[in-house]
Amino acid sequence: MFKKIRRGLGGGGKDEEGSETRDSPRRGAGDDPSKEKPDKSPIRRDRAHSLGSSMHVPKRAFKYTYDVHKETWRSQECVVMIAKKSFQEGGMRRCHKMYEVDKHGNHSPGVAKLFKDDVSESEEELMKAYFDEAMTQTVADTIAQQFNEFCTDRCDLQCRFLPVCVMHIQDESKRATLLNSEPYLKGEYVKHNDNDGHVETNLELPQAFSHFTWEFSKASL
Repeated sequence: MFKKIRRGLGGGGKDEEGSETRDSPRRGAGDDPSKEKPDKSPIRRDRAHSLGSSMHVPKRAFKYTYDVHKETWRSQECVVMIAKKSFQEGGMRRCHKMYEVDKHGNHSPGVAKLFKDDVSESEEELMKAYFDEAMTQTVADTIAQQFNEFCTDRCDLQCRFLPVCVMHIQDESKRATLLNSEPYLKGEYVKHNDNDGHVETNLELPQAFSHFTWEFSKASL
């Protein structure tokens, strides 16, 4: 996504409390929540009621985020609520509104993206698709920060990518669910280009960034 910002305003990141590094979460997608006794949900009943019956009950999950510099995955337990019905879908995925709930019962709005049933023929391929999606988005944002630094004295536009993680959820039926999660943004979605080389808008910055990734990665991306 692209937006006009004031120079000097930037987002800083830090590791979340209680996170740990895992080298290979794809094998089994990390720890199995079914082997641990579920804790009492931190969500307050009054807040859960205010969300209405459109949301599933709170569920414990393991959240995996990719560390580009260490080339490892970090795992952290969390509690999530996901809408029963999707609000949008594309050719490969469905989008559901979701909330991540902290220990005080506060809700952080997000979007849960699930691949459709016909996207992959095996569970192994599907698992790889979810982790590849999160890794790709994280690497893209790292390159975008390099691009922004290069463009500091050239324009007042900057490029950033939303942080994407993998959620591993297990419901009452003991069925494991994987999904990608990202923060929810209000506003109109505009696609500037795609992986097949199509250009959708006249804005030059997205195209410049696409070429920058090719140069920056020495033609590997």
